[in-house]
Amino acid sequence: VSLIATVNDVAIESGLTARELLTAAAPAVAGRGGGKDDLAQGGGTNPSGLNEAFADAKRFLRELDRG
Repeated sequence: VSLIATVNDVAIESGLTARELLTAAAPAVAGRGGGKDDLAQGGGTNPSGLNEAFADAKRFLRELDRG
């Protein structure tokens, strides 16, 4: 499984980085990754966890919005 996260300048100014978003999603696919504030990539070995990875990313974004 390959994962890529990207965010724009407005998101970065609001405190969101692509690296953090990817870090929230990657464990669900037994993966990891890294990158820069605007673009991060990684991968994992558990494709059956892809739906959970998307759910984890959405949850991360919702929690960030409440913070």
